[in-house]
Amino acid sequence: MIHLRPGFLVCALVAASCGNPDPAAGSYQFTKAQEDSLLVGDYLFVSKDQQTPAADPCDPRLMPGYSTAAQLARNIANNRPWDAADEPAALALIDSFQHSPHHAFYSAVLLRSIGKADGYYAEPLGMAIHDDLLDCPCSLLSCCWENGCDGHKGLLLWSQAIAMEILIEHEDDPWLGFLAYGAKVEARAKVECDLQTGSRANEFLYEIGRHVKRAVERDSLDAHL
Repeated sequence: MIHLRPGFLVCALVAASCGNPDPAAGSYQFTKAQEDSLLVGDYLFVSKDQQTPAADPCDPRLMPGYSTAAQLARNIANNRPWDAADEPAALALIDSFQHSPHHAFYSAVLLRSIGKADGYYAEPLGMAIHDDLLDCPCSLLSCCWENGCDGHKGLLLWSQAIAMEILIEHEDDPWLGFLAYGAKVEARAKVECDLQTGSRANEFLYEIGRHVKRAVERDSLDAHL
């Protein structure tokens, strides 16, 4: 039987990003004046003459939703100092990920927040990501390759979070729980997603299964020591 220690989810997750190998490392930083001058509705407008590395589509500052986001979300998007001490504000990020039309933006924000996820924030975060892939597979499958959290490191980060939630939910038999979860995701993706996006479910589920299998093997080894 798997026994998860407090903080295990946090220790298992390491910061990762799409175009940036390390989200905490940051990228080109707009000044406040530049930021205000470039805002057009929900978008940061960058003309051809003003193009910088920030034009990367993985940059959440260039996504719809940035200009109207709460301060905590903007701080995370800008790689500015932040913490999750304000519980309502931190949990509001998860609520926005679940309900806001700006799903790609909040996916990128959550990706950058996982490194500091602990306690009350880590558990609902893992649940939200787990349920999002199950209930709306096309959205997360597309996001993780194209809209703010693409790249193999981003894929690993999401798959680790989902695997940890499966381990918690199905403590008695995590592998059986994973197989049931994977079957539902794959079946829904085939029906609801386009062919290219749906085919990505296999890669995503492979990584989730790999994390679950390692945890099960680790637990089995510990039981025989």
